[in-house]
Formats: sequence, C-alpha cells, structure tokens
Amino acid sequence: MPHHQRIVLGIHHGATSDDLMQHAAEMARLLGVEMFGVFIEDEAVHALASMPFARELRMPSHEWHRIDPDRVAAEFRHAATTSKRLLDTVAQALGVRSSFEVRRGDPSGVVAELLCSSDIVVLAEPKRGSDGLTQSFLRAWRTACGSDASVLLLPPGRMRRRGPVVALLAGERGLSTAAHIAGIAGETLVLLGPASQLETASASVALPADRVRGRALAEVTENALRFALGDGGERLLVLDRDGLDAEQEAAVLRVAAGRGTPVLLVGPGMGG
Repeated sequence: MPHHQRIVLGIHHGATSDDLMQHAAEMARLLGVEMFGVFIEDEAVHALASMPFARELRMPSHEWHRIDPDRVAAEFRHAATTSKRLLDTVAQALGVRSSFEVRRGDPSGVVAELLCSSDIVVLAEPKRGSDGLTQSFLRAWRTACGSDASVLLLPPGRMRRRGPVVALLAGERGLSTAAHIAGIAGETLVLLGPASQLETASASVALPADRVRGRALAEVTENALRFALGDGGERLLVLDRDGLDAEQEAAVLRVAAGRGTPVLLVGPGMGG
C-alpha cells in the first residue's frame, strides 16, 4: 500500500492559527512526510482594492476610507513573510521537512490545483456556536472532498498528543493507514466495526496482537459511536473517505468534534 508523502496546509491571511500549524507539523513528523505550506493571496481582495468606489471602515476612528491597493499588497506580503517564518520555526523545532509557496488566486482553486493523491490536506473545523460553519470552511471542505487527497480535520481547541489510534472498519485504506500510524507512534490500534469482522481485521494488520483491540460497533450512529469509544482518550480517528454514507460520516464528525479528536479521512489515492 502506498503511503502519504505530504501534509498540505493552505494559509489565508488571518485564517491560520499557530495551533493549527503546530498540529499539522506534528502529524507530518508522525508520518515522516514533508509539510507544505501555501500562502494564498485572495484575488478577490486584490480586485476589490482596485475598484475606485471601494471603501473600508478603519478603527479606532470608525471612518470610511478608500482602499489603497498598494497597502493591501503590502499587507499580503507581510502576512506571507510572517507565515513562512512561523512554518520554518515550527518545522525546525520538530525536525520536519518543509516547503513554502506564495500563490495568488481563488483560495479553493489554488488548493485544488496543488493537491495530488498522496497528499493530506489539513482543515481546521470552525468553533461551534456563534462562529458556525463559515463559508470559507465549507468551500475548503468541498475542494478537499472533490480531490483524491486524504483530509485531516482538526477540531478547535487543544488536542491529545498521546492515545490510541482508532480505525473505523469502513474500508481497507483506513485500516491500513491507521495501523501504519499506530505502529510509527507506538500506540494501540483500536478497531471499531461489526463483531463478525473484528477478528479478521485484527489478524490483517502488522502489529503485535497485544497492541490491537477490537470493539463491536453494530451501526454508525452518534450514540453507538460514543458507547464504543467510551473514555478511551483516542489520539486520532481514521476511516476511508468514501466508506460511509453522508449521514454516517456526519455522525462520525460530530462525535469526533465533541471529543476533540482529529479525523483522518483516507482518500482513494491510498488504494492499491
């Protein structure tokens, strides 16, 4: 089975936190892959700034001023420089290979052009409540799911750095990937699926028997998932991106978000 080669982090001005970059770098270190950061200058912002009637409300004066295209360009350059410096610092501290590019265009379109089947694209789920699911996140989610890449969905807030790796038995790619990650990380692999499949799945992974646990999951619903996961303090939940229907996948993502668990949805490019 092929392995992932690159963690891809799309960086938008003001939309990428230090924590997100840190967690992306930790996953890159865990998998032994490169972290690739791409800073995207939103073409729509440049276009707006060039329009003579465009205005912005400046603080703290609360006065409207014409948008200066040169200032907008300078702010993008400064943000890109700051992002590169942060990525370099985080990557160096964790011993991760890294690269960085600046591109201009539609953020979703730029990411779509860059992704390949061996990539993992990182998305940060917006906070629940007043923030809701932002349009930018939904566009990024649709772009990721329209590619052959895998998707790493990070919940808001702090995440566990130790704990079992959980594989949802909904396809072979997720099981193989979860076993690979558990082996590298020195963690226990927990299998969730129908009782009839657990023994065969446990025997198929290249891990010592005492590091593999099986928990019966008859149906993929929120209540059933919470019961099966218990208080295991899982570090990561892994499944095939196309292994569940939309309702089941939504249930998995809601449970993971509530538990503060990252989810790795393994793309079709990891097959074979």
